[in-house]
Amino acid sequence: MLQIFSNLWNSFRPILFPCLILLLSFALRLSLISKGPYHQDSLWLVVQAEKTLETGQLQQYFGVGFPLTVLLASLFIFVMKFLAGSDPVWAVNFMSVVLSSLGIFVFYFFIKRLLDERTAVMGALALSVNPLFLGLSVYGKNYMPMLFFLFLGLLFLLRFRDAASYKDYFISAVMFGCMGASRIHDLVWMFVPVSYLLVVVLREHAVVTKVRPPEILKSFTIFWLTVSGTILIFYLPLLLQSGAGEQIFSIRHAVREHVFEYYMGIFSRRTPQGLQFIVEAVSLLGIGLAIGGLGQLYHKRRPVFIFLLLWFIFPTLYYANLHTTLAHRHLLLAVPPLLIAQGFLISEIGQKRLALKVAAYGVFVIMSCLLLASIYPTLKTRHHHSYIAEFAQWTAVHTEPNAVIVANDDAGFFTYYGKRKTLAKPAAPIGKKWDLADADLRAFKEQVDQLLAQNIPVYITTVSLLAYDGGGKFVDFMDEHYCFEKIGTHPYEDWHGGELRSQIFMIELYRIVK
Repeated sequence: MLQIFSNLWNSFRPILFPCLILLLSFALRLSLISKGPYHQDSLWLVVQAEKTLETGQLQQYFGVGFPLTVLLASLFIFVMKFLAGSDPVWAVNFMSVVLSSLGIFVFYFFIKRLLDERTAVMGALALSVNPLFLGLSVYGKNYMPMLFFLFLGLLFLLRFRDAASYKDYFISAVMFGCMGASRIHDLVWMFVPVSYLLVVVLREHAVVTKVRPPEILKSFTIFWLTVSGTILIFYLPLLLQSGAGEQIFSIRHAVREHVFEYYMGIFSRRTPQGLQFIVEAVSLLGIGLAIGGLGQLYHKRRPVFIFLLLWFIFPTLYYANLHTTLAHRHLLLAVPPLLIAQGFLISEIGQKRLALKVAAYGVFVIMSCLLLASIYPTLKTRHHHSYIAEFAQWTAVHTEPNAVIVANDDAGFFTYYGKRKTLAKPAAPIGKKWDLADADLRAFKEQVDQLLAQNIPVYITTVSLLAYDGGGKFVDFMDEHYCFEKIGTHPYEDWHGGELRSQIFMIELYRIVK
């Protein structure tokens, strides 16, 4: 009997920890799933996924399109409506819950092959409760699909190293292609780290199979051609359907913006803020443990040290230097290598004397609990309230059906939840968000005047009045030409500060009077 139990234990032990981590991660995320879309990107994903299902044509999700993200969101909406008749927004949020939980599961097996089982347990647990990862995993966006396919690509690349099966080699390339089809610019910044790991794997494979060096270059080229081909397959529906010219123009415009207009250089005035965001996401103690882990890896596992360092550096040097609103979520891609490094350090200390082992695991548990506690109240609030959606619904109650709302980044909420038309507030050029052009202000006034002349009510919120107007030029212009009739106040949440910072405040709704 003991032998039977022993055999059962030996059979189930390899999957026991990852399955427990998977279940705990899923339960945690499901208990905190956002009530509504956290911000405009999440809402627009829902809109485009619904339109994809209605029309049978793949819709573009911002800038470069992210076709696989839209397809996955459409699939979750279709399945959840069929099974439970759930709200499309909840279905897309649930997509992130599922893919993030499965991503942690895959992350465990990747670290186990990269280093060892102890580090895998520490790394997977750390990722599960990491405030930034957790905050992004409870509402719909393209970060969770991207990371899920990234981890799968890395796992199958190491499986190829260990088993020398070209099936794993091609599956890895396809998974990286899926990553690019989910969020292509993150694949761009992972090109160097993944290429380095690929070369290391191909060299180890060449030693075992006695392949000549030129074959390594051939295999490297075939790998990235397979990645590119997979991305192209997902983009073809966008590029071949009606309106493809507009799609291509939008993609080219997005690439130009992100590379030439948004990017401020390797080191800019934004860099310290970006590094501060990483510290907030991992904690100062976590950064210290990660540095210690990288030091250990430098001496014991040099190729892994280089890979993790490249993985951290390349996304950070880009996302920490953007003209656009810098938020924590942009730097999510730089977090996993830090968690792997700190997990390795704790694993190393865990093999020392009992006192050191207790101290190391104790520090890890306390740090994880503190990180979870720092984000839990915020996510619990978003689980019960979707403040911008509720504000848009409240606005619909207090305005006429034909009313027009002057809106900024939140315009989609008034359209989707309030069923109201919107009028865009004048925008400034990239990098000059306070410099509103006089011609744009005059054109905006003409639009408002035409609406009022047709007896169409026009409303504006304090958010629309004050956002992107640090110099007060828009407020002064509006005050000079119009009066404002206050309708009421309602809670509102600003998403621009990032997932880790809850910014809830009362804002006013005004009717614009000539």
